[in-house]
Amino acid sequence: MSSTTIHFPSGRGAYAPTGLAALRALLAKAFRQKPTPRVQAARPTAREVLREAAAVRALAQTYALTDRGFAADLFAAADRHERLYADSSGEE
Repeated sequence: MSSTTIHFPSGRGAYAPTGLAALRALLAKAFRQKPTPRVQAARPTAREVLREAAAVRALAQTYALTDRGFAADLFAAADRHERLYADSSGEE
């Protein structure tokens, strides 16, 4: 069995680009200090949730005769969407 070793120049010799390394360090520092904006999504109202679930159920009804499995998945998704996002109090 034989093995082969290949050596690639790493660029850290006498001719290493020090200006590029300094620029990389400067950019890394600039990006670390920049705060990332956080956007809070608005919570939908109960009426919007019910409207969305009804639209998904209507779509599921169109697939009920041709693809029963897909229609069942859509009905289940509509039910879950209502349970997760509709207000339990029923108020808007």
